[in-house]
Amino acid sequence: MRMTSKSYLCLHSLAFVLIAGSSASAATVTLNNWAQTGGDVDNTFTGNGSSGFTELFGTDTDTKYDSGAVATFTAPVTLTTTGEYIQFSLTVGSITATGAGSANAFRVGFESDPTGTAADATVHYSFGYGAPGTRRDVRFAGGPNNNEYSFGTQMGTTGTLTSAINELATGNTSNIIVKLTYLSDAGGGVYNYQADVDWDGETHSSGSFTRATNTWDKVYVNTNSLNLNVLNDTYTVSGVSVTNIPEPTAALLGSVGALLVLRRRRN
Repeated sequence: MRMTSKSYLCLHSLAFVLIAGSSASAATVTLNNWAQTGGDVDNTFTGNGSSGFTELFGTDTDTKYDSGAVATFTAPVTLTTTGEYIQFSLTVGSITATGAGSANAFRVGFESDPTGTAADATVHYSFGYGAPGTRRDVRFAGGPNNNEYSFGTQMGTTGTLTSAINELATGNTSNIIVKLTYLSDAGGGVYNYQADVDWDGETHSSGSFTRATNTWDKVYVNTNSLNLNVLNDTYTVSGVSVTNIPEPTAALLGSVGALLVLRRRRN
């Protein structure tokens, strides 16, 4: 039986809806304003709403652990489907880094803290920051901990950035994308994940790891070391965006293909 022109129109319309829906289903996660966090009380923090902030290091006389900023989601994001992920994008620029200290960490990551008391889980990409020669060491880390944003357990493989222009060095600008992908429910309130980063085109992956939550409600940026913060060193975070991407749309595209095959056969 030949298909009518009306049937063709329906097939075309349905295919368009499926394709359009697959690209329109990504949801922007709205953030509250960035707020200073950590033990460094002599740093100068200048917030720029939800889009970023500037951190100017002080006299280096107080505790420096976990010095930075955090932005909470206006509504938590719960990941439930294999392949679904949240993505955190930002630019780090206006950098002045004298290179003092060593074994320092610059972190970009996600937090789950629904109780508001201590981090139930963190996942961050940790990047060497400090003396020349230590700026390129990279790794994923984090975990459940009583100290928010603390180093936690290292996971996956370490790596090394290959390009000097990607270092957090004076005059450089780094564009960073960190992705947290839900893999599966491991049972007992534990979930499997994978983390990935694109740092100015260089990519690294954590491999599979577990966290005891599938609900995330914050992103954070911080530095960590007693010797990291040097008077008048500074950096600016800008262009922040967080997106919740649903599971891959292969099934939708497959449906479109099936419709086109059906049309060809009936024609």
